[in-house]
Amino acid sequence: MCGIVGIVTTRYVNQEITDLTLSALKHLEYRGYDSAGLSWIIPSGQITTYKEVGPIINLQQSLPHQIEAIGTTIAHTRWATHGKPNSINAHPHVTENVSIVHNGIIENYLEIKEKLIQHGHEFCSQTDSEVIARLIDHHINHKKESANTAFYNAISQLSGSFAIVAIFKNHKNTILFAKQNSPLLIGREKDILILTSDLNALMNYCQEFADIPNQSWGAVQNAHIEVSDFNNKSIQLNFFPIEKQSITATQNNYQSFLEKEINEQSQTINKLNINYVTPEHLIDLGKEITLIAQNPNITNIKIIACGSSYNAGLVCMGHFEKYALLNTDVYMASEFKYRFINWQNTQNNTLFIILSQSGETADTVGALERINQNKQQFVISITNNPYSAINRNSKIALHLYSGQEISVASTKAFTSQVHLLNLLALFFAHNKRLISNDELSIIIQELLLLPENINKVILKCESAVTQICSKIVNENKKLMIVGKGIGSGLAYETALKIKELSYLPVDCITSGELKHGHLAVVDKQSMIIIQVANDNLIDKSLLVANEIIARDGEVCLIGPSTIKDFATNNKIDANLCIPIQYGDSSFSSSVLNIIPAQIMAKQMAHMLKNEIDKPRNLAKSVTVE
Repeated sequence: MCGIVGIVTTRYVNQEITDLTLSALKHLEYRGYDSAGLSWIIPSGQITTYKEVGPIINLQQSLPHQIEAIGTTIAHTRWATHGKPNSINAHPHVTENVSIVHNGIIENYLEIKEKLIQHGHEFCSQTDSEVIARLIDHHINHKKESANTAFYNAISQLSGSFAIVAIFKNHKNTILFAKQNSPLLIGREKDILILTSDLNALMNYCQEFADIPNQSWGAVQNAHIEVSDFNNKSIQLNFFPIEKQSITATQNNYQSFLEKEINEQSQTINKLNINYVTPEHLIDLGKEITLIAQNPNITNIKIIACGSSYNAGLVCMGHFEKYALLNTDVYMASEFKYRFINWQNTQNNTLFIILSQSGETADTVGALERINQNKQQFVISITNNPYSAINRNSKIALHLYSGQEISVASTKAFTSQVHLLNLLALFFAHNKRLISNDELSIIIQELLLLPENINKVILKCESAVTQICSKIVNENKKLMIVGKGIGSGLAYETALKIKELSYLPVDCITSGELKHGHLAVVDKQSMIIIQVANDNLIDKSLLVANEIIARDGEVCLIGPSTIKDFATNNKIDANLCIPIQYGDSSFSSSVLNIIPAQIMAKQMAHMLKNEIDKPRNLAKSVTVE
């Protein structure tokens, strides 16, 4: 959550430096867009601050036409955790001596706040972040400490997660920073240093970057960087070249980034095929994963994830069980962190798969830390960010090759996760000699057609989806999504997409649970969308349709071409069916079935006049617990 930018440069001053800061900040707006703010130092050494509610463009329009600034700025775009989205709660938080921006959650802020109030400090906002600025000010004014000493002593009292970037009155060309369990990077180019919470802010301005180590603090002064751990032991940063994205983060001619990213899925699936499938129709995931796949002791898989990543795990769970004969469970990372686990029992027989698009998801990072602390042998991480916290803490990591995903509602990263998990399941099955070269080749040939078939589904389903969405929106339908087997994971992702973008309440259950209470809400006002995967449960998945029709509910079917005959025979409106052509296996349907649901969510958001790329109350990367 939240986007942070801090710049020290001698190359840009006045309006040039504020324009540069806001330009970098705009690359982080998907991390939060409740409010935005900017502080800079003027030549006299004083700090000037502007804050506005809403997107960064509101902040930009509020700035004066003539700006006097040296090359030292900090900026922030907010996703609210403490306090409503308003200009008072917006960052930066400014006191007499300091201006700070913060990403994370200060867990002991109420305790610190109470002590500061007893010393006469007055608070303006409802946030935990203001405590940081007031605490630093307290050390400067009451304890007569220097800026560096005050900053260090203040952060030493904080519990929780934080990335903090601060500028000080009368400290030109200097930024202080601290990091604990929240992302913070630094990029450098000639005459410019940029601190930020996300690599995207550096893409257009720096050639190389370094990750600020966890539990460290430091200073950027002119062109010099100093970093120490919390015990004040000096740390040397390791810089890496920034690889430019091959799939660019521009909207092009699409109406939204979401629409663009839906249409990019053929490209992203193709990139996975190029990187992981050989010309001989085999799968190559590297030597380390080969050794794990061939280990006869491994009998269990635990997939750990949040949100859409969790749903991707649910979709693919059955493929690990059916093809690789591995007992597979999927856990929400937020719950897994606190479960009681006999780690000795999992030490030698369990593979943990850590799934996160950003690689910075706080709950998933915490789950991985717990796994590492308990010295588990077999861990594979899958992210779309090779520089992320999860990658840095993983011995083995696979890359999704999805390119930057701007829209908060995930589309191409989700289908890439599903496809890569499917490849991993097949890789294990093949290495365990449970499927032959010929059997694998047949499935791979089907998967190589996925990019072409994705484009076909997008083109063919648009009209049907529009009709379905019109009925849901215009007739105020109550929505329920159901599925069985692979279809249940697809149902959960369908429900999540519709909730994220339409803001409509959506119920989602596995189809077998319908009889256990949920039928009570089905009536003529109900629309039940059934996700029918191309697996051995097609008939059972369709059985539920009759139960719904018997209660006057309407049925929408997404699934194999046979659903059209089923609809005709059971008096289901054919206009509410979206048939899809697959190959013979269930692998294609695990990707293709979600495409109409993505388009459905987009269309409903458009009809309801909702913000498509930045739905309310959400942020792209959930970096707080």
